[in-house]
Amino acid sequence: MARPTMAIDDAGQGLDYGFLADRIGFLLRMASVINLAQLARDTPDKAHTSQRMSVLALVAANPGTSQVRLSEALRLSRPAATLAVDFWQERGCMERRVDPDDRRSYGLFLTPAGEALVPLFAEISREAEVSLRDRLTEAEAVELRRLLVKIID
Repeated sequence: MARPTMAIDDAGQGLDYGFLADRIGFLLRMASVINLAQLARDTPDKAHTSQRMSVLALVAANPGTSQVRLSEALRLSRPAATLAVDFWQERGCMERRVDPDDRRSYGLFLTPAGEALVPLFAEISREAEVSLRDRLTEAEAVELRRLLVKIID
């Protein structure tokens, strides 16, 4: 199997990754770094990080979800989820509402301002996805997605 090399450096040479090139986790991280860099380049407001976009997108797709479920779904610590929700709430994009079935719990909902951001984030992430997939055939992209879902599940 081909071993990746680092992009050409200032001296005009690639760098061998050694044993890291054989580690799926490392390769996933490198692909993620490429994706995150693309998202950061294309996001007009640099405060809109990929993690914050993911939180907004998940609440958009699951109105009323709890913060605990949100943190579990995105594999975030509870404090990290709280910070992300607070970020959106302070900007008027998300709100916590008391759960009518459990007055001690809150559901998360987007406001119209938050809903307006979802299509923008969907487009930015679509463009980053195209950038990731441009070296893959459609069949390879489908297989890679299938394998990643298998790892995640």
